Amino acid sequence: MIKLTTNTTQNVYLTLTEKVTLTNPKFLFEFINNESQSKYYCISANFSTHKGRFDVFSIQIMTSPNNLIGQISLSVGEYDYNVYEQTSTTNLNPSGLNKLENGKCVVFNSSPSTTTEYNGASLTDVIYEGA
Repeated sequence: MIKLTTNTTQNVYLTLTEKVTLTNPKFLFEFINNESQSKYYCISANFSTHKGRFDVFSIQIMTSPNNLIGQISLSVGEYDYNVYEQTSTTNLNPSGLNKLENGKCVVFNSSPSTTTEYNGASLTDVIYEGA
């Protein structure tokens, strides 16, 4: 599962290199909102130094993203994700591409809302004794 936070840049660790069929693939990420079914896309470079073991992608959630450099606009919620391989550095359409992985993603708010804890009314313990 991928866990992301709004207004931050985070590293996402996946194992995709073992599944690629292209020599030097570019990776297209597709996020599908579970509630609205809206689809969102970004391309992120693999900057892992140990690609035989794991791949590292930088994903930044922001309001006005450049989807070609790992930036994306996602709201708080749950998503399905797919990762595709391709040769293009500008294509944001997964049609006809080889899907490498799919899974779940949760996006959290970077500034959680303030919650008020209920302290309750003053309590008085009442003890009854049987006769």
